[in-house]
Amino acid sequence: MKIIGLTGGIGTGKSTVAKILAAHNAYIIDADKLNHDILKYNKEAYDEIVDCFSTDVLDAEGHIDRKKLGHIVFNDAKRLQILSDITHKYVIQETRRRVQQLQEGDYAYVVFDAPLLIEAGMHKETDEVWIVYAEKQLRIDRVMKRNGLSAAEVERIMERQTPFEELRPYADHVILNNDGYEQLEVVVKALLIAVS
Repeated sequence: MKIIGLTGGIGTGKSTVAKILAAHNAYIIDADKLNHDILKYNKEAYDEIVDCFSTDVLDAEGHIDRKKLGHIVFNDAKRLQILSDITHKYVIQETRRRVQQLQEGDYAYVVFDAPLLIEAGMHKETDEVWIVYAEKQLRIDRVMKRNGLSAAEVERIMERQTPFEELRPYADHVILNNDGYEQLEVVVKALLIAVS
């Protein structure tokens, strides 16, 4: 069973690549969803976050309020790093557990779909790293259409993400996604054949 790390900046089409992979016998581990689940259900992570950020991040029922937490870390790189250090270790822990469970299954591939795959060190858990890339203006146009944001808002999000040039050295394969779904599917299928 091949373990593929999949990453890419906003608007590159990473989620679309994950869907194509899922249709070709890949089990997708969505790091964002795991992160949400950890904030919601993991008692150890909960305790660490409350210790670091106080009860100010809790809602009326005592659950972690992701909006409140996000507001605290959004413009504070140091506090964002503290939160990332807490959550990433639990994401990696849960990913390892799932991979172990899947060893006996029928999946040909396990895919870690993670926007911060490399920054969080999750690429070390994979056999290969695939980075999805698209031209900047195309990415901006996609996100504006999908999320109803202005070009300036999309650019601000992109500026906070690690530039492709810094991630490129970690990639075993770069998937260029400038030419629409059909061409993307052709590229992904060819890559799966190459790594099988």
